[in-house]
Amino acid sequence: MFSKQPSPYSAQSPVWVKCVAKYTATRAESFEVVGGVVVMKSIRLVAACVLSDGESCAVAHLKGDDCSRLEEGQSYYIKNYNLTGRYGQKKLFFCPSTVVFRTSTVDVCSALDTLCRHAVCPPSKPFQETDSVEGYYTVEGDVIRMEIAKNFVEVEVTGVSEKTNTHESIILTAAMEQLVVPADVWAGDIDSLVEELPVKILVVAEGGVVRALRSIVVIVTVTEKMEIAKNFVEVEVMGVSEKTDTHERILLTAAMKQLVASADVWAGDIDSLVEELPVKILVVAEGGVVRAFRKSVHKKDSSLASLEPSLRLCVLRC
Repeated sequence: MFSKQPSPYSAQSPVWVKCVAKYTATRAESFEVVGGVVVMKSIRLVAACVLSDGESCAVAHLKGDDCSRLEEGQSYYIKNYNLTGRYGQKKLFFCPSTVVFRTSTVDVCSALDTLCRHAVCPPSKPFQETDSVEGYYTVEGDVIRMEIAKNFVEVEVTGVSEKTNTHESIILTAAMEQLVVPADVWAGDIDSLVEELPVKILVVAEGGVVRALRSIVVIVTVTEKMEIAKNFVEVEVMGVSEKTDTHERILLTAAMKQLVASADVWAGDIDSLVEELPVKILVVAEGGVVRAFRKSVHKKDSSLASLEPSLRLCVLRC
């Protein structure tokens, strides 16, 4: 259940929620005048995600890279967040230490589902001429601009160069083709990229020019692996997350502790694991880092009986 911490020195308890609805938008941050026309100079992606624990709802306001951490219809454990109840609505905010774990589904009844969706997109009311009426109206008008859905293609980058006069980046693919990346599409550090070569990226390219770049996946090659005697212990996994920069998997146990599993220890499919949560596994862990897996024993426990009583989250069944 969403509840505010009793004092500024108390940490929020991990919350088990479902992202019932997600609304994304592009927000302009700065403008400039070009040929007498005001155009957007820089933009930022923002999102409003309605989260429900089965009893109530809260709106998570996200921006930038955090927008991709929550998906509509998916359930999560969220740790280290900020919660406020200003303006009559519960609002949840991420902070630098926030960790998001994908987990088993939270049940939300149809009435609560409708209430959640109306939290950020209230239903329209009949139009009235008086200015004192409260409510929201449906807006109709002409389409000024349309954007075509982009089809990303995966390419493997083996080399990179830069044009000193235009600061455009030129990437060399595994097929020995050259792609030009304008500075407004990607302005990252070339030295850091060179250290990670070869890398795979998702791009939209037209006529040899990259129009959009969505993500970079670092290729990790394990050259040597030593087998040592291992003492396995059983832990129950309640949620799973992934670090986008290192591709390490973070496991949330029933004791609300975190275990980090590197890509060379476990590179399994997260979606398949989430469908089976909660699940018991046998691991060797040192200092919060998983060194080995031996086997897993899948066992559903929808009552969350393994959690501490103070950390159990109630689910409204309808």
